[in-house]
Amino acid sequence: MGAGPWRRFRAITFPLSLPGVAAAALLVSVQALGYFIIPALLGGSRVVTLAMVVESQVVDLLNWGSPPRSR
Repeated sequence: MGAGPWRRFRAITFPLSLPGVAAAALLVSVQALGYFIIPALLGGSRVVTLAMVVESQVVDLLNWGSPPRSR
């Protein structure tokens, strides 16, 4: 009907894809809860999982303007 590719995408494809984007964000959030937050809450510092090792490496090595953490 005379619309260009970007206008078709913006008017038709993008609004129809938003529910899928929301569902994907929800699934990723649930996975993050299962792999990092729940083990950290239940195990504390006694149980070290891979996600906790990655988090400590990111915090310690990148040091985004904060003082180093004591161990």
